Amino acid sequence: MTRFHKQPCAGFLAGAALGAALALLFAPRSGRETRERLRRGLDEAASGGRERAVRLRDTLHRAASDVERAWRDGGSSESDAGAS
Repeated sequence: MTRFHKQPCAGFLAGAALGAALALLFAPRSGRETRERLRRGLDEAASGGRERAVRLRDTLHRAASDVERAWRDGGSSESDAGAS
């Protein structure tokens, strides 16, 4: 077996690198234009990733606060109060 069969991730990464290299070689734009488009795309993706990370962090903080509040209140919740 080749090493790519033993390590599927390595095969995937090698294929991705080869695909990226071929895409750059056969791109219909100049190198400068292609690099600029790649840079803009990566900047937009990074910005979107940061926004999602901030939203996730805020959601986790709210959830942690809710759990902490429930713990301090002795584990009672609105559904427990309605059941009594």
